[in-house]
Amino acid sequence: MIHRCSMTYTLRKLGKKRKTSQGTFATASKFHSFLLSKAMEHLVEKGLVNSIGVSNFNISQMEEVLKIAKKPVVVNQVENHPCIDQRELIDFCKSKNILVTAYSPLGSPDRSWTTEKDPNIQEDPVVKKIAEHKGCTPVQLLIAYNLCQGLLCIPKSVTPSRIRQNFQALGVQLTKEEIEKLDTLVTDYRACAWEFWSHHPYYPFPEEVEKLSDEMIK
Repeated sequence: MIHRCSMTYTLRKLGKKRKTSQGTFATASKFHSFLLSKAMEHLVEKGLVNSIGVSNFNISQMEEVLKIAKKPVVVNQVENHPCIDQRELIDFCKSKNILVTAYSPLGSPDRSWTTEKDPNIQEDPVVKKIAEHKGCTPVQLLIAYNLCQGLLCIPKSVTPSRIRQNFQALGVQLTKEEIEKLDTLVTDYRACAWEFWSHHPYYPFPEEVEKLSDEMIK
């Protein structure tokens, strides 16, 4: 997978060559899944990577890549927490033996672009009540929410004490009923919608475009 640090490095190397008249970097408006898949498979064949992973792919994008892939896609990294409904996507990935990695499992309340209307999942009464019943912290509960559904989970932390606390979520077991209770928090809230890519024809969150349009009308 290619993350922002790699993209930033590439853009710096390109310098002004890829800048538009507005000073922003130009991006390819279209790409062919066949070429993308072949490029990733080439990296595996060269021994530069062990496996192929994607991120933020929706079901239709996954289907498009899987139709032409000769090497398995092993993971799809997506945002997941109780306030976003990813069940259909998760079930699809599981049906294709693709692991799902959950990023922003805590809802990313500390991100720089948060707004007052965004929910703080850790402070939700339902989350706090179940966490108290389980004898764990709300953070550990939200991590366990993903782990107990067979997902990988990557909460961000650079503090050793918090990292140790996060690992303790491995000992938190949730019942089906408790997971369903947490699922009632769904508000279609997406912490990382990456709106700056919303103009792109392959933007994976069409529902976010609708939200942006509705907000502009209001």
